[in-house]
Amino acid sequence: MRFRCLLGLPCVLAVMVWTGCDSSSSKVEAQWRFVGLTTLSQQTNAPAAAAVLARPEFPVMHKALVSRVATSLWELANANTNLPAATRTALEPVAADLIDRLSLGQVLRGSSGKREWVVAIQGDAARAKAWEAGWNALFQARNGTAPKSAVQFQAGWIVAVSDASLTPTKAVMTTLAQIPVAPQSVFHLDGNVDGVARYTLDAAARDGAIRTQGEWNQQTALPSTLPAWERPAFIRDPLVHFTAARGINAWIEQWGGLKSVTGTDVPNQLFVWGKAAATTNTPPLQSYVAARISNPTGWVERTFKALQVFYPAPPAAPIWSGHLGLDTAQNQVAIAGFPPVHLAPGTDGDRNYVVLGMMPQGNSRLTFPKELAAQVEQPDIVFYQWENVGEAMSNFSAASGAFDILRLRLPSVKRPGIAWALSALSGMQDCVTEARKTGSSQVTLKRKSPAGLSAAEFLLLARWIDGDAPPRPKKPSTR
Repeated sequence: MRFRCLLGLPCVLAVMVWTGCDSSSSKVEAQWRFVGLTTLSQQTNAPAAAAVLARPEFPVMHKALVSRVATSLWELANANTNLPAATRTALEPVAADLIDRLSLGQVLRGSSGKREWVVAIQGDAARAKAWEAGWNALFQARNGTAPKSAVQFQAGWIVAVSDASLTPTKAVMTTLAQIPVAPQSVFHLDGNVDGVARYTLDAAARDGAIRTQGEWNQQTALPSTLPAWERPAFIRDPLVHFTAARGINAWIEQWGGLKSVTGTDVPNQLFVWGKAAATTNTPPLQSYVAARISNPTGWVERTFKALQVFYPAPPAAPIWSGHLGLDTAQNQVAIAGFPPVHLAPGTDGDRNYVVLGMMPQGNSRLTFPKELAAQVEQPDIVFYQWENVGEAMSNFSAASGAFDILRLRLPSVKRPGIAWALSALSGMQDCVTEARKTGSSQVTLKRKSPAGLSAAEFLLLARWIDGDAPPRPKKPSTR
C-alpha cells in the first residue's frame, strides 16, 4: 500500500495510464477533484502550502513541471517516442491546466482492460480552443487514425473525453458533479484496484496545515494480529526523522526481484531514521534503514551476490564510482568511494537486524524519545512517520546526491525541481503520518503536514520534475 503525493496529483494520474477503452461497459476505476495550484497558493488555512508556491524559485520550477507533464503524456501515449516541438506547444496548455486549475476527472476501465479518460477543467471558450488542439493531437497520435476524442466548452467548464463514442461530452458534467467535496477540500481521490481493494484519499486546508485522511479497504483479510514492535535500541536521539512499519512481509514477498536478497528471511518490520549534521560544515548523511531479520550473515552474502553484477571489479572502475566489497571479518557489504555505503548487521539483545547507512551513527548517550515511542507503539498502528520536514529534506537530498555520485552522476542543487524544493522546505516544521488497522480488512491513514507532502515525497517530486526518477541498475557492458 502506498499513499502518494498531494501536490500535482491530477497530472501524476494523467501520466500514469493512457491507453484507450473499447467497451461501453466501462466502469470507474478512479476519480479525482483538485482545486489546482492557483487556488492552493491563494488559500490562507494552510499558510506553508501557499508559501512553497510563492518562492522565487517557483516560476522556473513551474515551467519545468509543465514541460515534464506534457512530455510524459506524449511518451505514455506514443510508446516513448520523441515529442515533436509543435505538438509540445499544443500540449502545454493541457498540462498547465491539469496543474493549475480546478479539475474533475475519471479514469474508466472497459471489460477488455483498456482505459479511457474524462476530464473537466474550469476555463473559458478561448482556453477550450487551446485544449482542443493539444488534446486531439495527443489522441490522434495514440489511435493512429482520426481522433475519437472531443473537447467542448460548457458554461465555464472545458470538458474533454478521449473517446466521445463511449463517453458523450454532454453527459460528463452531470457525472463529475457527483464526486465528493469535503469542507475546505483541496484534493479528493477515490477508486478501485480491481480484485484488490477500494480506497479514498481526502486532503483539506484547515487549522494551519494540510490534513489528509484516507481509507484502504481490501478484499482479503489483514492478519488478525500484528507482530509486537521490535524497535532496535540503537535508534537514539537527536532525531530529525523517524519511520516505522510492521506486518510488511506479505507486501515485500510480492516484490519478486527481492527474493534473491531476502530468501526465506523476509523482514516483517522496517525502521528508517536520520540525524542532523554534526556541524554546519558536515554533510547531513546520517540517515539509516534497519530491517528486522533472523540471519544477518545470509542477508549480507545474498546482497553481495545480487549487487556484484552492477559493479566492475577494481581497478576497472574509478574510485569515485564505488568499489563493491564483501568484508567477511566484519560481515558487511561496502561500496567504497565517496561517500562510503555499507550494509551490516545490527543487534539488540537477541534480536537481529541488517542496517544500511553511510556515516557512522556515533555514540549518543541519549535514548529514543519517550513521547515518540508512545505515539508509534500503539496496538493498531501499522505505519508511523514523524519528521522535521526541513531537516529531513536536507538529509534525503544529501543521501540522494551521494548515490548520484556512486552512479557516476553529477548531483546539482541548481536544477529547477530540487532548487525549489530545498528553498521551499527550509525551516519547515513537523509532518506526522500514521496508518492504523481499523477493521479486519481496513487500514485508515491520517496525516498533518505543513504543505501536504513529506520531505521524501517533495524530493521524489523534485527529481521527477528534473527528469531524474530513480533509475534501475544496469549491468556493466561485457564488451
